[in-house]
Amino acid sequence: MLRKRVFWFAAAVAAQIVVLAGIAGFKEYSVRAGDEVLLRATVADPWDPFRGAFLALEYDIGELDPDELAGDDDFEPGQTIWVELTPGEDGVWEAVAIHHDRKRTVEGSVAMKGEVSYLGGVYYAPSSYNVRYGIEEVFISDATARDLSERPPEGNELTVRVVVDLWGRPIAREVLWEGRQFDVD
Repeated sequence: MLRKRVFWFAAAVAAQIVVLAGIAGFKEYSVRAGDEVLLRATVADPWDPFRGAFLALEYDIGELDPDELAGDDDFEPGQTIWVELTPGEDGVWEAVAIHHDRKRTVEGSVAMKGEVSYLGGVYYAPSSYNVRYGIEEVFISDATARDLSERPPEGNELTVRVVVDLWGRPIAREVLWEGRQFDVD
């Protein structure tokens, strides 16, 4: 009887380990197989006493003008938006189109998933969409936070290396400032 209990206990523990390892492995695979893009951002707030060292970032692709982009132009707050990105001349990726579903209309583009948080301009005739991607707040080491607070970036501008996973979800990997790389926690 005791052997049977030990067997079932060991089987339950092994199953949990396999499930957790599978989840972590699947996430790691989706990130490694994803597309890497470089996005321009500005620092909004480098420190919060309750949450520690993090950067609140505002990305250039966070405010989208539907008149300047190809694709769809009838989005509502809370709606999923797919932003099609292509590399610019300086290596920083830029939005070229917005869609209701995942599309790539330009060769070599990457489709990144976001959510429309609010409409800019007049409600009945929005002039822009504010889009959140889930990477607007990134945690950094205390040393990086001190470095950034002592010498803030020129115009608060940084670039962020982002991996867009297989499902279009962005994951911030590192912050680049003045030729130096800072890992994101």
